Amino acid sequence: MDVMHAASGYSPHTPVPIEVDCVMGSYDPVALDRIACELVGIDPDGVDYFRVAQEAGLGTTDRESIQVIGDDLACCATKMWVPYLEDIRSRWPEYEVHCEGACSSCQALLTLNMETLKAIGAYEENQDLVIVAGGKNTLSPHTPDEKIMLHGNCTRKHLKEHPNAFFLQGCPPGEGSLYMSVLRKEAMTGKPEQTPWIRERMEADAPTWRSYVEKEAEKFYGSAKQ
Repeated sequence: MDVMHAASGYSPHTPVPIEVDCVMGSYDPVALDRIACELVGIDPDGVDYFRVAQEAGLGTTDRESIQVIGDDLACCATKMWVPYLEDIRSRWPEYEVHCEGACSSCQALLTLNMETLKAIGAYEENQDLVIVAGGKNTLSPHTPDEKIMLHGNCTRKHLKEHPNAFFLQGCPPGEGSLYMSVLRKEAMTGKPEQTPWIRERMEADAPTWRSYVEKEAEKFYGSAKQ
């Protein structure tokens, strides 16, 4: 595993590389990933697929069963900024966010899109929307369809009760489709007639978004040094 320049931030979409300067290897890929989490400060208990991998016999995540040789892990450890792995359900209180069962890809895109709304100054004017990602959520039947954004194929089931909700298909959906759908009040799914507007909008917003991410990274790594 190459951990020379780890991609923190909204990787792989908007990474902020940090220098860890390590190369790791193991006969057990699950154990390797488990130690990599420890190396960059990610709580292994928050990585859902570790449990599934161990149950399937693909490897171990039991720290007591893993021997680490080579450089001292504590001396090499670097806390990495990964803003989409922790519990994000209450991060945007102005919106109603449901993300039970969302995979890391949809969590990353959900976070990226919600923070993009902040970056471009469109967050407050669109509050009160209901954002859904993942397949383990329950929605009120009384929620107006025009307030619901369904992000990803796992949310398709909600169309039975909310047939006119905005459904963004894909596993996961396109990178900026959620925030663009919020702006346009239309499911931006990459249809041919939507493509020119999507490309133009992404190009226009890219510098603002990149600047926003870099400032947030500076806040995190600045506070970590204090």
